[in-house]
Amino acid sequence: MVRSQTVELMALLHVMPFGHMVINAASTILAATTGLESISGYSAESLVGRPLHLLIPSTTSHPHFQSLETYSKGYGGKPLNTLSDVPLLRKDGKIVRVSVERYVYSYADELRFGGVVRLLPGQEAIINAPAQEGSFFVVP
Repeated sequence: MVRSQTVELMALLHVMPFGHMVINAASTILAATTGLESISGYSAESLVGRPLHLLIPSTTSHPHFQSLETYSKGYGGKPLNTLSDVPLLRKDGKIVRVSVERYVYSYADELRFGGVVRLLPGQEAIINAPAQEGSFFVVP
């Protein structure tokens, strides 16, 4: 019964207009939905098993990783916050701004982190703009 409910939930998440991913405490992507494909440029299947750092620009030092470390050491039983303006590095090298609504839960005695990922207004123009070789697109 639980297995079929999990399959139903994942099927529902795949048709939502936003991206969703689950990672573990080591920041490995465990699940990703098709909604994340249009945001990141990666297929959902190709993201699974890869490090979350793949989607974070190397020039970014983001508090996201600090909060994962804190929660990994001692889950406080409360939801994580929403990150309202996060840079996301797409497969094509473009950087877009997203919001991430984060949550944490335990599954099979392992701490997992989920996130609902949405493009910020105006970011579709960056995704649809032609790529320029050797450059990154950055929105202030």
